[in-house]
Amino acid sequence: MYNSNVRLGNWMEDIALSEEEVKLYITKREREDLLVQHTRKVFANVFREVQLAKPGDFITFGSSVQLRAPDMPGFRPQSKHKNYGVVLAGTMNERDIDKVHHFFDGCCLVCSPVLTPPCVRNTFVIKSADCQNRDGHNLKFGQEFLLQLIESGEEPLYVRAETPCVDAPHGPLGHNPVRLSNRADCYSKWKVLYWDPNMRFETEGAPFPPSTRLDRVVIGHVMTGLCLAVEYSEWYLTIFGPDCGISVHTYADVHKRETAECLWMFVTDNISSENADCPDSKQV
Repeated sequence: MYNSNVRLGNWMEDIALSEEEVKLYITKREREDLLVQHTRKVFANVFREVQLAKPGDFITFGSSVQLRAPDMPGFRPQSKHKNYGVVLAGTMNERDIDKVHHFFDGCCLVCSPVLTPPCVRNTFVIKSADCQNRDGHNLKFGQEFLLQLIESGEEPLYVRAETPCVDAPHGPLGHNPVRLSNRADCYSKWKVLYWDPNMRFETEGAPFPPSTRLDRVVIGHVMTGLCLAVEYSEWYLTIFGPDCGISVHTYADVHKRETAECLWMFVTDNISSENADCPDSKQV
């Protein structure tokens, strides 16, 4: 006679399947192949704190810097948080965590709110664009340079913006996308411009100090002539938190001066985060 203790259905198969799942879990855990273990490795690598360049009179080649847009809100529209400032940072897809533990060729770049100390994800090294070792030399207005991620996997990665083909994915709002690439070619070259177009001829060839609250710069893309720009209207929920988009596009006012989306600071160790958390009163 059947009662509540009688096993019905494919109970032997269910037990064998459960035991097999436990064995597979233990095997993956011993090989550190679980998703949670991969995620911990990725976060440990990309959020490892790094030291920015020491205080100096001018920005030099070989310096480790953050690129910060201090006048852009570091929060989504209608958000309760009101911290200002976003930094250029790398990101990756959730599907990539199982394969890699560090940034790789083709990873997207975004603008991340200034909420954490300088780390691998948002720190870049200024490199020469002419295959010569210029470490320690002053970077000058109008001089071409490369932006290399401070640490990557097996190969160096550079900030690169290539004009997409017709069938290639475009960036935010259809503008040119910006990615990390292992190619240090012409599409990876950038130059710094004075924020006021009327002063660019006079300042070209002059070194410049780390940016302050009252003095920002424009970062121009050499091949397209467009500017590195924050796409504040485009926000994404990534594995690292909410980030907004970035592209190569020139936002300008009626006087042909670049607006806050295109104004950046080269942040070194002598620029305190306290100076970049609130909007500046100066209109540029």
